[in-house]
Amino acid sequence: GWGQNINQKVNTSAVKDAIENNQRYKIGKAEVIRGGRDVTLVTWGSMVHVAKQAADNLSKEEIEVEIIDLRTLLPFDAQTCIDSVQRTGRLVVLQEGQWNGGLGHTIQSRILESCFYALESTPAVIGALDTPVPFSPPLENYTVPSLEHVSEVLRVIVNS
Repeated sequence: GWGQNINQKVNTSAVKDAIENNQRYKIGKAEVIRGGRDVTLVTWGSMVHVAKQAADNLSKEEIEVEIIDLRTLLPFDAQTCIDSVQRTGRLVVLQEGQWNGGLGHTIQSRILESCFYALESTPAVIGALDTPVPFSPPLENYTVPSLEHVSEVLRVIVNS
């Protein structure tokens, strides 16, 4: 697992700074938090941290990952994702929820409705193992998508 226990260690300084600086965010507007040319990685919530780490590691291998933080799921900003996939030609959706029954496949489907023919490789959805979420932190870490797994999926998609 990714082992960061994001539910127990929350850094609120960015939120406090934004409030103090009177910054506003639009509901329903995704943000490209890292530009890239090789693959689009769409994610949200705690998986944003894993996505950033994977992108940083892969950049050392000359693989540039564009990360889109959806920020809100409803309303869903499909256009930002579509524009990115049309640039990169590749799509990976990363979710913390289980692979079966998670929102990842719905998000992937909505994006592909508009840019399927722009794809250069098979799209992918990464999700947690299809098990009940364990209470034990080491077991929970085992079920959640790991940095290593995310990195490997991105490598395979880019090199296919």
